[in-house]
Amino acid sequence: MSNEVDLIDGAEVYHLNERNGAPLLKVGDGLAVKLFPRKVLLQHLFRVALKSTKAHKQWKSAMHLLGLGLKTPEPIRVEVFDGRGLYEASYVYKFLDDAQPFSKALDSSNRLKLIDKLARELAVMYHADVLFLDFHLENVLVDPQGELWWIDVEFTYNTRKVKGLFWSRMQRMYEKCNPGVISQQEWEYFCQELRQCGC
Repeated sequence: MSNEVDLIDGAEVYHLNERNGAPLLKVGDGLAVKLFPRKVLLQHLFRVALKSTKAHKQWKSAMHLLGLGLKTPEPIRVEVFDGRGLYEASYVYKFLDDAQPFSKALDSSNRLKLIDKLARELAVMYHADVLFLDFHLENVLVDPQGELWWIDVEFTYNTRKVKGLFWSRMQRMYEKCNPGVISQQEWEYFCQELRQCGC
């Protein structure tokens, strides 16, 4: 176990999580460090022992994504902290410098082409029996070549959940997480593409 102070000291805060206040740090060597708040001590020790911290789950999901041929910033390591500070663990990965959130990329790209690509990559996950639990358009980045990069990914691997929750997660993105980002006509096109891909 490492000391979170050693990791945080001198790092640049790149982003703060709106829900839990945990920072995403940019550190040397082109790395990003995502921190996860600590649970109560016994729960912390249990999760660490089973490698079931949020950091471990995101590492596992990122490796799964890469195995599917999809893009996510290169995973480097998980660091577990000693349980005395604010954070449970961190997920360290390569920082992606030249990409922008999907919602912003829509303003300067072929919108339907990007939406089609989004649907096709979600279908790859669907047919692999994994579901991106917190899917929304800020968790998809677009690089200058128009390639999609998935971030903050945590999958459920339960086939019944994947099939049962898939469309409600799509609806959640459209209505609650990113309202107004894509038009009604674009939403219908997105759903049509997903169905054509067998979702």
